[in-house]
Amino acid sequence: MTRYAITVLEYAASPKHPTSGVLYGRHNSGSINLPFAYVLLRSSDTVALVDTGYDQSDFGGEIANSIGGHRLDPTF
Repeated sequence: MTRYAITVLEYAASPKHPTSGVLYGRHNSGSINLPFAYVLLRSSDTVALVDTGYDQSDFGGEIANSIGGHRLDPTF
């Protein structure tokens, strides 16, 4: 079995994300700090970067602005 190192690379956060947007049944239970990240997988002969798919210039930017997101432009 191949051994992999897994590294999470956080590039942004939504510091006041509604808890109910992440956990089913948690309506009106406050907010959480929701990170946005890439995941880097490495083995002795393989490297893979998993993209979360966030796009600041598209609908992702509208969502970020509505929930108080910050550091959400990965091109900084």
